[in-house]
Amino acid sequence: VTDTEAVELLKEGTGVIYFGFAKCPWCRSMITTLTNVAKENKTTIYYLDILNIRSQIELVKDSENDSMKVEVKEKGTQSYYELLKLLDSKLSDFVLTDELGKKFNTGEKRLYAPTVVAFENGKIKDFHVGTIDSQENGYTKLTEKQEKELNKIFTTLIKSIKNSCSSTK
Repeated sequence: VTDTEAVELLKEGTGVIYFGFAKCPWCRSMITTLTNVAKENKTTIYYLDILNIRSQIELVKDSENDSMKVEVKEKGTQSYYELLKLLDSKLSDFVLTDELGKKFNTGEKRLYAPTVVAFENGKIKDFHVGTIDSQENGYTKLTEKQEKELNKIFTTLIKSIKNSCSSTK
């Protein structure tokens, strides 16, 4: 779906949206499990590639006082900021950390990849970010035990929707 379609779905639809992007190793490591659970539960998963709609924010050296500062390199799309508002209660503040461990709040929330959201009639029913805590590297294949754990998470997420997972646009 497009970012505009994702906003409309979250406002009034019913279904599951997967937010990710193709080059994300965490996304690639969990997508097979998500699609298998969706097939088992006869559920359509809407996909939104968030790589190019998010704001691009980084830490840069402030030449005036020789410290680091947050700089917005590129603002996100209008629909991205609408998604942030719709998902606000589930999202964390976007905080960057420098080489010395000092944290800098960017002043906005962040939609991380992968994120999977189940929603019904415009209400968030379940929400999952990442894969599972025991996966320490997105490039490492999930073990059978990890896949089972993730399968359970996605099954619970999909079953949180009482109606069929079709859009009610």
